[in-house]
Amino acid sequence: MKNFIQKHLVLIIITLLAGLSGVIYALVSTPQYSAISKVAVFRQKFEVPEHSSEEARNRWVWIRDGLSVQSSIVNDSVLNEIKQTIPETKILLSHYDGEMAQRKALLKMINIQFTGADEFNFVLEVVSPIKDVSIQINKILLKRLEYLVVTQQQKIFDQVLKELKGKMGNAIPKSENYLYFQEQMRKMTFDYTLTQVQREQNFQVTMQPFADDKPIWPKKKFIVLIALFIGFIAGIGCEVLMKSEKTA
Repeated sequence: MKNFIQKHLVLIIITLLAGLSGVIYALVSTPQYSAISKVAVFRQKFEVPEHSSEEARNRWVWIRDGLSVQSSIVNDSVLNEIKQTIPETKILLSHYDGEMAQRKALLKMINIQFTGADEFNFVLEVVSPIKDVSIQINKILLKRLEYLVVTQQQKIFDQVLKELKGKMGNAIPKSENYLYFQEQMRKMTFDYTLTQVQREQNFQVTMQPFADDKPIWPKKKFIVLIALFIGFIAGIGCEVLMKSEKTA
């Protein structure tokens, strides 16, 4: 054993130093907590009469729409809401200089995965040094996703209905124009009611925002093992180099 230590002293020292560096890094690294939520959005089963189309049944159009929703979840409005409603976020971002640097740091915390087929599956993940912040940001993203898939259509419907009512109000009662707008409003209300009920039923939160008490980083054992491995390889390299210099 003594001869082995003397023969491979450099290897042992480098490996131990690397392992010690790994331990120190694992101890001083800021813990990161991951909050995850999951949502499934199913395709509509019943088509609106008189508005059925091949495009509505096209699987790739459905996937395209899902990708569009994914890219629309995070925007400047959402980022501002996060900063304004979660006080701890301002503390986390105070280490970054300038609005652009803070924006990039906030975006780095957010990861949105999407898989599209006969149903949309969204996985919303937020990683930050504060567990509660990760959960709160995730809730904001979940609310935004529900708005895009369900609630946004209500606002569009209300706006169109308001415009039709205005035009009908300007028409002479019982005139051709008046009856036309009245019929359009009736059809639109029926179509909207059918599709909106389906949207609400098809939007299902399969996992509410949740964060484990145990941080996902640092993985202390993994870091130390990797550091020891790197130190071992570096130590072998140093020994080979020293031997080659002696024989040269």
